[in-house]
Amino acid sequence: MHATLQIKPEAKGQPAQRAAFARTAPRRHESGARAAKETVELDGDEVADLQTAPDANQKAPRLKQRTLLQRKASSFEEHLNGLFAPLKFPPELARRIMTHGSHPKAVAGHNAGFTFMGRRVLKAYLLLFLSSSPNLRPSHDLEAIVDKALNTYLLGEHVGNKWGLGRNMLWQPTVPRERIPGEPVNFVKTSGLYKVQGDCVAAILGGIFHQFGGSVAHRVFHTRLLPRLLDDPDVRVLPEAFHEDVRRARDALGGGNAPLLSSDAQTAKVSPSIESNVNL
Repeated sequence: MHATLQIKPEAKGQPAQRAAFARTAPRRHESGARAAKETVELDGDEVADLQTAPDANQKAPRLKQRTLLQRKASSFEEHLNGLFAPLKFPPELARRIMTHGSHPKAVAGHNAGFTFMGRRVLKAYLLLFLSSSPNLRPSHDLEAIVDKALNTYLLGEHVGNKWGLGRNMLWQPTVPRERIPGEPVNFVKTSGLYKVQGDCVAAILGGIFHQFGGSVAHRVFHTRLLPRLLDDPDVRVLPEAFHEDVRRARDALGGGNAPLLSSDAQTAKVSPSIESNVNL
């Protein structure tokens, strides 16, 4: 005997309720049960429309929403190419490097893998540098020095700020701006900006090592990154005994604007391991 399945007809109003739920329910990847907030920017004409009270029978003006979710991948590429000229970052590589896992767009790829790789590259280069320094003493604890110098928050504050990462990467604050009273500096410290920027600094080194090779990454480390840790005299990220060694290594490679590629170097093609079919 086969059982017969009976389907009850939908009650009146149920389709409309389901449609309303479909419009308001967040997607699964948008941080659980709450969708990510969008930042709304208004043009001058739109502000004028808002200031003019519409008639009772006239629809309210529709605002144009340009959010971080709509940022073009070309802006990431342009920013990195400007920082590390003459390197030419493939668009997909640049997008992944500049996308933090906290952002909803991270479902299409983010920088966690490059951050992991970059931190190992940073640690290896710093240990080699310290070990070869004539100022190294038996009293120096290399592990403690490396842990402090490569602290994610310090990298984000002293290197990420100088590279302008916070204004150009995709990320989402841990706490909304309106919930943090006081000056903007309180928001910067509480929102996790330094942590996110520090992860991005490591991801950039990892991406350069992956795409352009260890020689280029080594030059970036000694000419663009390590000297930045000495910019603030009030914060001793590295022991003072190594400061002159940092400057000497930078100058030996050609200074802070030293060329990163040899004259016969060719622009690298995007690696198959980071290719993506995702259209943004």
